Amino acid sequence: MDLFDLTGQVAIVTGSSEGIGRAIAERLAEHGSRVVFSSRTSAACERRAAEVNDRLGDDRAIALTCDVTDRGQLRHLVDATLDRWGRIDTLVGNALVEGDTSPWIERLDESSFTTWFEGNVTNNAYLAKLVVPGMRAQGGGTIVFISSTSGVAALEDYLGYGTAKAALNQLARILAVQLGRHRVRVNAVAPGIVASRGTDEWGTEEEQSIAVGDVPLGRLGTPDEIAACVVWLASPGGAFTTGQVFVIDGGQTLKGMAGPHDLRVARRAAARHRSGDPRP
Repeated sequence: MDLFDLTGQVAIVTGSSEGIGRAIAERLAEHGSRVVFSSRTSAACERRAAEVNDRLGDDRAIALTCDVTDRGQLRHLVDATLDRWGRIDTLVGNALVEGDTSPWIERLDESSFTTWFEGNVTNNAYLAKLVVPGMRAQGGGTIVFISSTSGVAALEDYLGYGTAKAALNQLARILAVQLGRHRVRVNAVAPGIVASRGTDEWGTEEEQSIAVGDVPLGRLGTPDEIAACVVWLASPGGAFTTGQVFVIDGGQTLKGMAGPHDLRVARRAAARHRSGDPRP
């Protein structure tokens, strides 16, 4: 048995037009799965699907536009995949919906918690609800939620985001207990600081150094390093794994996750300096 052979499987990856989601969809396809690229940006998803089909053969990938905040579009995503290929073996909930990013509780717009939770927890639960009947009927399947180290470590600058990601981790655990008897495995993957769209997204070399901080491996991660874990979870090699949160962060959470916080502090100080604010 090839431990990482996904031949004959079908996977949906939300938020897969770029970054980590794109890498996940492409690596699943390279290991044999047919994949659905999905995000709000239809043109980008069409390009990704076309590239996979050019490299790996016709009918290996399709693109479906889906805004995960719209339940009707989520239903269409699942129904259209089933209409095309008749099954769904892997669901990867990767799309991110952002709310208020104010880090301080006294400045919190409490309505933003609805945005964070609806977009990142409730809608992933709803997607799971849609795919589980088919997975149960076919004898199994895999659900992977892309979480974050912000849901593992208490980062004071990530109030809404971190709380939602922690809830997503718990959703994976509870669904794993519910669905294990049906051979449906549910896990979460929690990336650390990853250069999803290249290292420039983390700023200058100095800012990158601040963000990396004292990460034991001493660098940013790459999208493929997150995708590799998802491929394993979807494959026969991950068949005895469920209800876990896989932290892929170069060891950063072992050291307290100071880097991302320090970068936020440095950027706020730089912004005050540019505006003439005398505070240090």
